This record gives sequence, structure tokens and C-alpha cells, in this order.
Amino acid sequence: MADAQAIGSFSSVNAVVNHDYCFRITKPADLTDDSTPAEKALHKKWTRSNHLCLLFIKKTIGKTIKGSIPESDDAKTYLTNVEKRFALADKSLVGTLMEKLVSMKYNGSSGIGQHVCEMVNLAVELEKLNQKMNEPFLIEMILQSLPDKFEPFKIHRNMNDNDQDLNTL
Repeated sequence: MADAQAIGSFSSVNAVVNHDYCFRITKPADLTDDSTPAEKALHKKWTRSNHLCLLFIKKTIGKTIKGSIPESDDAKTYLTNVEKRFALADKSLVGTLMEKLVSMKYNGSSGIGQHVCEMVNLAVELEKLNQKMNEPFLIEMILQSLPDKFEPFKIHRNMNDNDQDLNTL
């Protein structure tokens, strides 16, 4: 059974590798009674390529994602729809990460270093999603996440301008 699946996957990949024509060439005009043999051949090649690519794309996308993507008979359009779907997911993820970062408070259950690392990691994840946060702002957010018992540390930190990077925090 596993061998049959592997052979099926190989055949699918081979078909797409050899038939990406529909992504490189604009969809030809519909055939008419006056279509030339060259136009018919071009249309047949594009249609086959489109069909194979669409099958491969749909086969490789998970069922839970596939249901939220608008249908299309054109492989290029279908991929555009997939891209739009994930752009919305990225926006949602940015909102979730920002909310988590802004509302994060140190509760003392772990070390302060781990708390700082968690906040820095959230900032790095946001940066991967094109939401760059400058270091002084992140340091201020980290300081604001600390409870009142860290007030002397915050005051000392704010009074020393030369200590304004994450490595010295």
C-alpha cells in the first residue's frame, strides 16, 4: 500500500514537473470551428497541463484548508485564491501575537530571563510577518510587563541611557 502511494506521488510530481505549461502561458482562447490545428494543439496542451496541476495542488492541500478556498477551474487562479487565504491567516496571526505581547505580564512562576526571552521570541515571530518592532520599544514593553517589585530596576534602567539594548537587559 505504501509503495502504491509513493508511486502515485512520484507520478503526480513528475506530471507537474513536466506540465507546468499552464503557469507559464496565458490561457488560450476557446476553440471554435475555425481553429487551426496549431491552436487546437496549444489548447489541448494547456488544458492537460492545467488539469494535472490543479489535481496535484488539490491533492497536496489539507482537507481543512481546501474547504475554505474558493473553487476555480484554472490552476493559476486557484493558487491565487490559496495565497489570499493565507494572507488573511497571517493578518490574524499578527493580531494574536500582538495581543499576546502587549498583554504579557511577569507572574514569577518562571525566571525573569525566560519571561524576557518569551517576549523577544514573540517580537521575532512578528518580524517574520513583516511587523518589525524597534528594540527600545520592545525593552519598554518588557519593563512595563514587570510587577511593582521591579520598580527600582526600572528606574535605574531608565536613568542609564547607555543600557538601552536587549543584551544588557
